[in-house]
Amino acid sequence: AEEGAPKKPRQIHQFNAQALAEKRAAFGITQKEMALLLNASSLSVYKWESGKVHPQAAQLERIAAVLKLGKRKALELLNMQ
Repeated sequence: AEEGAPKKPRQIHQFNAQALAEKRAAFGITQKEMALLLNASSLSVYKWESGKVHPQAAQLERIAAVLKLGKRKALELLNMQ
């Protein structure tokens, strides 16, 4: 990195609380089920969807992956849990 250049964290994935909530609605699943897909707590899903809390980098990658899933694949994954 260049000297004197401000160090800011690399943003790989932008988080969008509304996109997460809309995807969950499209899947027709509960926050608890979305939490299972994301390997997170349902409280975390609630806080992310409400915009109260921003997910950490590791979670952003999982969220991005889940947002790319189709409904059938998401429900398949839940049925395997």
